[in-house]
Amino acid sequence: MHYIYISTEHLRATTKTVIKTSKLISKTISMPSTPVHLPNPLSATSNTNPLPQILRLPTGLAILELQGDINFPSPEDSPSNINFTKVGNLIFPDATSDSTDLKDVKRVWLYVGKHQRLTGEVKALPKPLGVLRKRKQDDAAATAAAAGTEEELEIVDIIKHKIIFSKRPEPVGAAEM
Repeated sequence: MHYIYISTEHLRATTKTVIKTSKLISKTISMPSTPVHLPNPLSATSNTNPLPQILRLPTGLAILELQGDINFPSPEDSPSNINFTKVGNLIFPDATSDSTDLKDVKRVWLYVGKHQRLTGEVKALPKPLGVLRKRKQDDAAATAAAAGTEEELEIVDIIKHKIIFSKRPEPVGAAEM
């Protein structure tokens, strides 16, 4: 599955430009186009979401920015044949149980393994990013699309925050986790 990140302001500006010049372009060059749709609110997103749960927060998606490297175990060391690796636990120590907005949250902890804690902070992105994915087609739409090779995109989420871990890891004991 491939994801494309597009700034919402860039998307609006591009849409306005395309609308203004669509007649001129269609007369001179045949350009490919792809329809973009809002997500279907009736579909179950919990089962069909291909993104790892560590990235999905109550407020939506966020970007994790890490300074340095994380050493993952080799595939031979893993006892199961799962295609993802758990990096750690993400904890918001300042958040209350009823908070659903990251504006009030400043500190974030990422526990990596049993003995390291990264301290980070939540920052708002200057320009929100849109996450798109290819839209799944049902059988009727698939046969209609077979005649034309047009792909459709669906907006997964708008990313408004990033979580920055710019400090060195702190050693912790098992009791602190």
